[in-house]
Amino acid sequence: MSGALQAVFQNQRSFGPAFMDVSTTGSPTITTDGNYKVVKFTGSGSFTVNSVGTDPTYGAAVDYLVVAGGASGGRQKAAGGGAGGLIYTTGASVTATTYTIVVGAGGSLAPDNDRGNNGVNSSGFSVSAIGGGGGGCNAVPNGKSGGSGGGAAISGAGGARTGGLACVGGGYDAEPK
Repeated sequence: MSGALQAVFQNQRSFGPAFMDVSTTGSPTITTDGNYKVVKFTGSGSFTVNSVGTDPTYGAAVDYLVVAGGASGGRQKAAGGGAGGLIYTTGASVTATTYTIVVGAGGSLAPDNDRGNNGVNSSGFSVSAIGGGGGGCNAVPNGKSGGSGGGAAISGAGGARTGGLACVGGGYDAEPK
């Protein structure tokens, strides 16, 4: 599964000198939720702050969620891939500049009897979320490290998590409960 990036900022229903003026490239979805603008990227693009506002609390503040691409599972007696890592920040201070937004793709299909492929990192606002770790398989049972580690196959170990909010990959349990 592909990643995403979502930015939310105070808007008071219309842009004005108290609040920031922004523009975007790519194809983000832009919606209004109460007094907030929500900009959601499911593909790469840019988020440009044309000017920050004069409001001391909300004039230059953005909440953002960055999610990396999830990994693919292994092939043949295999385990699932790990979820993409995520980073959630509230009240981040921004300046009048262009922020490059990169949305990572999900891990591609693994070759026969091989571990899954890691998801691709997503980044924006000077942070990077790590793609999920590929799942283990019969031939190579350990899951790969990633945003959330890949699951273990047969007698392997789950992959390690690598930063952000993420989980260690699950281990193999031969005895269903």
